[in-house]
Amino acid sequence: MKLIPLTKKIKSVRYLVHPKESEMLAKNDGLVWATMLRWYRHEAFDREEVIQAGRVGLLHGIRTFKPGENKFSTWAIPQIRGAINNYLRS
Repeated sequence: MKLIPLTKKIKSVRYLVHPKESEMLAKNDGLVWATMLRWYRHEAFDREEVIQAGRVGLLHGIRTFKPGENKFSTWAIPQIRGAINNYLRS
């Protein structure tokens, strides 16, 4: 199994991504943008850092998703928001 590194780092942590996870990340990146624009557009922050934090949340959502229970977007959006909130609190 070959892992692909994410292109950017958050707080000096590099996440390794399986190719199928990378495909899901690319396919659902719009969820990260939509979440950021809806909930965090008025905040004063570095937008790229928040997007990257949201992508980490999306990756967590991909890894913990159980098909058949919910739609993926229903599962992933709270994961994305939680990762962004954790980043903004730190």
